[in-house]
Amino acid sequence: MNTSITSEFEYAQSLLIMSHNFDNINISGVSSIRGTDCEIREIIDTSIFDGITSPTFYIDGTIEDDNKNFFDIEGLTIIT
Repeated sequence: MNTSITSEFEYAQSLLIMSHNFDNINISGVSSIRGTDCEIREIIDTSIFDGITSPTFYIDGTIEDDNKNFFDIEGLTIIT
């Protein structure tokens, strides 16, 4: 089953919970996603989410160096 999310804002944890119920989730309509660096990394690493480069990601807490480098390589908009 597939779905699209078009809300202005989503929490990363909510998206991860949704990923257990859908085969594909299009998040290209989401403007911003807030979560820890690990939650954001998990969203990016899974193949369930489409439109991953569209949102701005707001990171709660510190970012591990490995994740910072990964986000930079992916060309994502990250705000701490």
